[in-house]
Amino acid sequence: MLSATDRLYRALKRDMVAGVLRPGDLIPVRQLSKRFRASRTPVREALIRLAQEGFVAIHPRRGAFVTGVSHRELHEIFEVREVLEPLAARLACQSSEKKTLDAFESELRAAGQTGKYRDLVAVGMKIHAWVCGAGGNATLAAIMATLHVHMTRIFALFVNDQFVAKESYAQYQAIIDAIRDNDPGAAEAAMRRHIVFAKEQMLKGV
Repeated sequence: MLSATDRLYRALKRDMVAGVLRPGDLIPVRQLSKRFRASRTPVREALIRLAQEGFVAIHPRRGAFVTGVSHRELHEIFEVREVLEPLAARLACQSSEKKTLDAFESELRAAGQTGKYRDLVAVGMKIHAWVCGAGGNATLAAIMATLHVHMTRIFALFVNDQFVAKESYAQYQAIIDAIRDNDPGAAEAAMRRHIVFAKEQMLKGV
């Protein structure tokens, strides 16, 4: 059973990742205490955890506020992704669970028909998560899981349908094809092209 701190932490993080709580919003401590029937202690503990992860800034006598995402932070996240995710794609070629790619491909086609970038992002994040875990490198998977949480929040804040959907669809398809064909070099290159493209598009919106 989850503790009050864990429940508060998860609920707050979910709201921030989904964009329900936006950058600059004050965290309503009293309302949270009533909502979860908890004392202020677990609320503070949850906020400290979120502050350590960069989601919250705590100011004495002012309260805790949802942090924004700066141009520099966005660049740094993509800088790390550009190095690690191509490696993950290379390792994913070793996976014995490639049938999962068929499901992703179907979801991609459905998302492509809507023409909405947000729909592609939803499928794309599933693909990224699978790729990063498929190679069997637990350390890599853990690092990327943390980054992908931040990416989900970034997409909620910045992504709109003005982003280029057609290129993203083709890039995801290229990643799927290379992994399915067990071509590590092509998988690595396809993922790198996608990350670089996504970074360029994202930085335009910041």
